[in-house]
Amino acid sequence: MDYEEGGLTSKKWFIPTVVGAAVLVLAAGVGFMVWRNRQAGTEQQPEIGSAVNSAPTPSVGQPAAPEAPSAPLERPLALDQPVELSVQEKADMGLPADANATITLKTPPDGGPPVRVLTIDPKYLKPDSDADGLNDADEAKIGTDPHDPDTDKDGLSDGDEVHYFHTDPLKYDSLIPGVPDSEAVVREHIDKPAE
Repeated sequence: MDYEEGGLTSKKWFIPTVVGAAVLVLAAGVGFMVWRNRQAGTEQQPEIGSAVNSAPTPSVGQPAAPEAPSAPLERPLALDQPVELSVQEKADMGLPADANATITLKTPPDGGPPVRVLTIDPKYLKPDSDADGLNDADEAKIGTDPHDPDTDKDGLSDGDEVHYFHTDPLKYDSLIPGVPDSEAVVREHIDKPAE
């Protein structure tokens, strides 16, 4: 195949075009993963007095709750009959033994299959005012702003920096000097060899 010299179909434009397209696809993929993780993070941060299907997100420095529910949480339940969680189940979730926590089998409003609903006394839920995946108490410990989801304005939420990217939520360019962390994590991902 003959290429026009200097035109967009020349060989010198082929590789940069392919690399550029690959970078765009990769950046979109990273953006989607960040969005999906934020969505998952907000689902795990229930509002005060609400019921959820999973345990609350643990605080920074506390052990994380197990990914899969423990066997007692999977015990047979009667429809619409709340069952108090055992002391061990509460401890596994980082709750004190006297916490009011129940699990109930409920039918969703759309008529789908029954779901297990975990209800925890609101005084044991930790608010996340800016919905960034870090509760307000942890933001106070770290020094981030509990009312700003991106304290250092680097394009990554404070929660994503702490939980997923392990960057400094107080420093705009904690990975590469002069480069915002949101761009640096993409570069790091591109430059990292496949394992």
